[in-house]
Amino acid sequence: MSSACISQVSLLAGREFPPHLFISHPLGWQAFVQSALTLQSTSTFDGMHRYMHLGKQGGGKLGTGSFGIVYTVWDNVNSKLVAVKGQPMSSDNAEREMLFFHSIPVHPHLLQMHGQFVNGNLLHLVFQYLEASLHKIWHPARGVLDWDLADRYGHHARQGLAHLHSHSVAHRDLSVANILIDARANSARIADLGLAQCATTRVLDCKVTTLCFRAPEVHP
Repeated sequence: MSSACISQVSLLAGREFPPHLFISHPLGWQAFVQSALTLQSTSTFDGMHRYMHLGKQGGGKLGTGSFGIVYTVWDNVNSKLVAVKGQPMSSDNAEREMLFFHSIPVHPHLLQMHGQFVNGNLLHLVFQYLEASLHKIWHPARGVLDWDLADRYGHHARQGLAHLHSHSVAHRDLSVANILIDARANSARIADLGLAQCATTRVLDCKVTTLCFRAPEVHP
């Protein structure tokens, strides 16, 4: 895609996108344009009034990552809890995650993204609310889980990963912290596509992926 086309899409979306995001988009630049226009149509006013931050008494912060903070938020329209991840617009991780979630079909073992809105210099991504990660189960158990449970969650993670790979997406940061547990369905879902890339590009980068979950072939 030419630099002129990239500039045009950025102008339409009201946001300057890094050129390499077009390269890493799994469905090509047409899908990128659609996602960019989706971001443009998102109203800051609607987002700020639809989602009510619960604060410390309501659960507050769910987690903090390298690129943003996740909060428990009440959706006033659908009357349910959601998780909102706020990330600086200055980082391309927020746009990258939004674009991948928009372009990859829904899957039972991939976290669902409901939408997004912009507030100031932050892009907020709205996800389904899942309270616990596999890390929260794994850590207290000191890595010793019931065999059937470990096999079940492992199978779900493999299915979610296979779904990403079938759409030419490499997660690049899969760990127990990025596998969330749906307690009601007793199932696992893969989350956090902020470091994902199109699998047709070079992805064996030792600078990504939590160290103890890194594949041997990408170790420094």
